[in-house]
Amino acid sequence: RSQCTFCSQLKTDLYLCPRCEQNYCSSRCYRSEKHHECWEDFCRRHVEEDLKAEVGSEENGHS
Repeated sequence: RSQCTFCSQLKTDLYLCPRCEQNYCSSRCYRSEKHHECWEDFCRRHVEEDLKAEVGSEENGHS
């Protein structure tokens, strides 16, 4: 068993943040205030990727 970095619960299965490499047990912990920098970066990157894909599609005549 390992401990979640954000809620301190002991769990058998934890996830590892690819950016800061901290253990978390749920999406609630991943999005917690203690982890907001990684969470915001994750969201920002995905929105930017989606926008780039959309712009590329429009430039190729697809909507």
